[in-house]
This record gives sequence, C-alpha cells and structure tokens, in this order.
Amino acid sequence: MGDRILYTTFLAHLVDDGCEVVMAPLIPLMAREFSFSNVQIGILGGILIIALGLFQSLLGYVSDYLKKKKNMVVFGFLLISLSFYLISLANSFSHILIFTFFAGVGLSFYHPVGVSVITTHFKIGRGKAIGIHGVGGAVGLLIFPAYSGFLAKLYGWRFVLKVTPIIC
Repeated sequence: MGDRILYTTFLAHLVDDGCEVVMAPLIPLMAREFSFSNVQIGILGGILIIALGLFQSLLGYVSDYLKKKKNMVVFGFLLISLSFYLISLANSFSHILIFTFFAGVGLSFYHPVGVSVITTHFKIGRGKAIGIHGVGGAVGLLIFPAYSGFLAKLYGWRFVLKVTPIIC
C-alpha cells in the first residue's frame, strides 16, 4: 500500500508542478501573436502563481475536513485540463488571463492533499517519502517546459495546450 501511495503521489506531483510551468515557453509565442505589452507578459506570467498561492491555503484547510481527498485532486486536475484547453481557444489577453487564473486554482488542489496523504500514511520513513515526493515535482518542473517548448516549435502553442490536458 505504501509503495502505491508514494508512486501515485510522485506522479501526481510531477504532473501538477509540470503544469505550473508548461506555459512558460508558450508566453513569448502568445505575446507575439497578440502583441502583448511587457506589462501584460508580466501579469500573465504571475497570475497563475497568484491563484495558486491564494487558494492553496484555503484548500489545505478544506482538505483537513474532507474524507475523499482523491476527489479534490481529481477535480483540481480536471480544472487544470479545462483551463488549458480553453486557453488554447482564446482570442484575447483577457480570455488567456482568466483561464490562466483558473488553471492556477486547479493547480492549488494537489499540494495540500498530496502532503497530507503522505504524512498520514508514512509514520516511519516520512522524511524519505516526502523527499521522494519532492523529486516528482522537480522532475515535472524540468521536463514540462522542454516538452511544451519542443511541441510548440513543431505545432504551435495552441496545440500544446490542447494535448496537455490528456496528461492531466
């Protein structure tokens, strides 16, 4: 049971943290297409992190009282997927900004739940389990920008945001 939990949280953390940075290589392409100003680029780069930060604490509190933590994670990944897909269809800065905010909200679901699950299930070896879990996030931070940059070069930024929901 413990190995399955660690494997699942490792992969979920990889995908969640990867989705945090999947747009980084895409923003310059969006900026070129829509003629974004430097201020708009900065706002777009920060709005996901703002949403993530605002909602993570609230969702951590909520997760302490819910028995079905898995449902929270699933809902978060569905919200990320829907948001990325809607960004791929966007035709204005305001649409991209709104959907990016909601992607950040979706991203905020995983961390409070994932860490809670690990600390609940690993009484012995908790530090090791949290460390392995952290590696999952780091791997996602490493591979997702490369993945999105590579696919964007071949097929465009919209394609990346249409196929990334399959991973989520």
